[in-house]
Amino acid sequence: MIKICVRAIVGVMIFFGYFLVYIVRYNLSVHIVDMVELSRQFIIYNDTDILRTKAILVRSQGAMLPSMIQVLRHWVPPVERHYFIWAYCGITTGTCSTFLICAAVQYYYKWSVGFYVCGAMQILWASVWLLVVNDSPDRHSFISKEEQSYLRDTIGSVFTIHLTNSQAPWQIILRSIPFWTVCILNFGYAWIIISLCLHGPIYYTLILGYSIYEASALTALPFLLRLILGTISIQSYFWYKQNTNIKRIKHIKKYFIVVSHVIPGVLISSAWLVPINPGPVLLTIAVALTAAGMDLTLDICYKLSPTYVNSINTVIKIIGNFPGIIIPFCVGEVTHRFKNTITVWRYVWSFHGSMLLICGCIFLLWGDTKTQLWNNIRHRPHRKTRLIIPPRMSNISEVDEDVNSIRTSTPKRSILQLVSSK
Repeated sequence: MIKICVRAIVGVMIFFGYFLVYIVRYNLSVHIVDMVELSRQFIIYNDTDILRTKAILVRSQGAMLPSMIQVLRHWVPPVERHYFIWAYCGITTGTCSTFLICAAVQYYYKWSVGFYVCGAMQILWASVWLLVVNDSPDRHSFISKEEQSYLRDTIGSVFTIHLTNSQAPWQIILRSIPFWTVCILNFGYAWIIISLCLHGPIYYTLILGYSIYEASALTALPFLLRLILGTISIQSYFWYKQNTNIKRIKHIKKYFIVVSHVIPGVLISSAWLVPINPGPVLLTIAVALTAAGMDLTLDICYKLSPTYVNSINTVIKIIGNFPGIIIPFCVGEVTHRFKNTITVWRYVWSFHGSMLLICGCIFLLWGDTKTQLWNNIRHRPHRKTRLIIPPRMSNISEVDEDVNSIRTSTPKRSILQLVSSK
């Protein structure tokens, strides 16, 4: 009899979920070249349209990404997390495939067909998701008892998953410097990735003179390299963590940030000083190096707060989506007011590189990867209490009305002591 590993199915579904999210997010960057006439006012008008479209997409997809992270948290034991890292690779795979698929569709058919294909794929995925995936193993319909017991033991013993009404202590978290440094780190990481995704095809086509098919391939290339290098980097890091014979490197995550943020930022922002125009080679190398930061934000969130990792990671990802709204508007305004020339675009890319560099340096200076004190704080909603006066006034007890639990002011005694006292 064939045993079905349900958590592997969940991982596959999450991979394709990320894959489709990023295809829908960036397919407009390719199709827009044929959707409108390339004119002097091309960038400002179409970037305004992109701004509106991205705002709708961010709102509709906002609940999807953190929800899938929460599902993985219930289905993947921490000891197997590095085996399921390929589920997150759906992000890079989807980004890379977007430009190739959309260019092929645009070559053989009309650009409108690309939107129909993406929409049909999402409907199919959503239907399968509802049938084979559930929030947790305890609620799944066809999981084996052996796998269910294994997941309950491994996940419950390592990560405390609160199924109560406890909430993250946001008043303390929002005053935490390490939390904001991770937000800034992810913001810079998202900024450079979104910049290339949104304006790569337009820049290569309109400014550098490539065809839309060559521009799509050049935009997809760094993400293919990110997928390969990122997989190697992540697996090497988990191998390093599990191999106790290797000497421990202090602040190893900051070395990854130097590769993923500082070096690419310096390469691109050097156009401020050196009269060079960032081309396919420079942008490909810089974006490929950001592979060292894949899975870095989530891993740091686990370090800062294993208890509230989903809550803080959700907020960090929401903040990381803002570049998708800001960049089209800002770049459109700049290229409209100062003319859409190669010199203006040189400074545009230099600014993108500076954002990545500054965000990385901020984390290197003030960031932390240790578990924070607020990880052990549980903020409970205000509850009405009432006092029950027993025969002895020294034993006043306070009762929580919503849970019917009694908290007494006297020291706790064992059951044997209570029996013997009677």
